[in-house]
Amino acid sequence: MDTLDQIVPDALSEALAQILAEVEAKAQADIALIAARSDALVSKLQLRIVELEADLADVIERQVQRVEDALKEVRDGPAGPKGDPGEKGDPGEKGDAGEKGDEGPQGLRGDRGPQGIPGEIGPEGPVGLTGPPGDIGLQGLRGETGSQGPEGPPGPPGPPGPPGPLGPPGVRGETGDPGPPGEIGFAGPRGPEGPQGPHGRDGRDGLSIQGPAGPSGEKGELGMQGPKGDPGVQGPKGDPGLDGLGVDDLEMEYDGFRTFVFRWSAGERKVERSFSVPTMIDRGVWSEGTYEAGDVVSYGGSMFVAKLTTDKKPETDDWRMCVKRGRDGRNGKDGKDGPAGPQGPRGHDLTQLGPDGRKW
Repeated sequence: MDTLDQIVPDALSEALAQILAEVEAKAQADIALIAARSDALVSKLQLRIVELEADLADVIERQVQRVEDALKEVRDGPAGPKGDPGEKGDPGEKGDAGEKGDEGPQGLRGDRGPQGIPGEIGPEGPVGLTGPPGDIGLQGLRGETGSQGPEGPPGPPGPPGPPGPLGPPGVRGETGDPGPPGEIGFAGPRGPEGPQGPHGRDGRDGLSIQGPAGPSGEKGELGMQGPKGDPGVQGPKGDPGLDGLGVDDLEMEYDGFRTFVFRWSAGERKVERSFSVPTMIDRGVWSEGTYEAGDVVSYGGSMFVAKLTTDKKPETDDWRMCVKRGRDGRNGKDGKDGPAGPQGPRGHDLTQLGPDGRKW
């Protein structure tokens, strides 16, 4: 027959196993809920990234079109007024074949298709019946430290431990009081007797002069380490942290050129981050000033792209030539003589004019 000492531990083990099983089930449900919310947040972020990529691709396409239009204007020059149609000339001789032109730039990358909309999170199912206690699982997370209990009675003193390692030298103490006078040293050997001097007068009483301090004694052995002190009282619990900022708190701003600004705001809390895309922007003919990476200018008949923020002229290391100035064309052949013009007015004979402009 089981005794009371055997029944109580078994009951405690079963109760502890049931509590651990319930805690584990609750933890698994919380983990699943957190994972579902994380997946939903990630899906929103991915959808927002796709929208930003589409906007950025549209901006880049418009900027490239502007650069191509500027290149065409630099290469061909502005169109002049349309002249009157001339007479049809004879066909000219066949010219020499021109040199092969440089390979054109790679075409633009096609648009990326939109990402599908993530599905909705299904409703949480009802909690099932509690199953039989399973095996004891892994140790759970450590709970919060409870309040300190009352101080227990002091235990019996333990045996003295071994001497601890030599600690660092302590702070230098204050200068101690002077030690007692040292002992009188041995008398030196007697010197040779000198001649007797005249009888002097009685001298005054001598002064009591303290002798120099004696040498320091040897350093004593290090004492045994004292017992470990009691642990201190636990400090108060800290205030809860601020709530995180999500996608619903996000606001984006685009300046129309290359800078994007992201702002998160929740009440009085505001966070702002920005970045610039080094896309190409036509800045026209170069003039003195500051240019950023991606700015395109024309200089000396050629076109240059800034590699970094600079105020230097093109044809330096801060710029890269993207379109080289073309060579002058060959001289054309002389055309045929045109038809005779109308007869001009009758001229004056300048050989018969005097200094005053009158005819002789």
